[in-house]
Formats: sequence, C-alpha cells, structure tokens
Amino acid sequence: MSITARTHPLLRPWAELPDQFKIPNLEEPQALLDFLNDQGYAIVTKGELEAMLTLMRKSGLRESVEAPVESDPE
Repeated sequence: MSITARTHPLLRPWAELPDQFKIPNLEEPQALLDFLNDQGYAIVTKGELEAMLTLMRKSGLRESVEAPVESDPE
C-alpha cells in the first residue's frame, strides 16, 4: 500500500476481490442512523424538505427559527 502511488491491495477489478470484501457492511450506516435518531434528528429527502418549506411559507412561518431570548431571573 502506498498513499503517494495511490495503491492498495484491494484496488483491483471486482471479480478479483476476495468474497469477504464484496459483502457490504450494513451495520455501520444503521448505527449512525440510530444514533442521529436518538439525538432527535431525522433524515428527510430533499423533496420532503422542499415540501415542508413550501408549507411553512404558505402558513407564514419563518424558515429560520431563532432561539427564544431568556430573561435574567434577577
């Protein structure tokens, strides 16, 4: 393997790869989605986002939501 020469033992035609490297790892992407969901985030498509923004514009809601200003408890 060489970073400067851009070589790696697994950089070869698909048919020549060992079978263990042809199987996709679906656990890591799912773990990331689960983590984001646990943190309160949601994954939406661009189309879904555009539809939500259109509805917000039609209802007069602002696209950017500002955090409420907290008053001093003094």
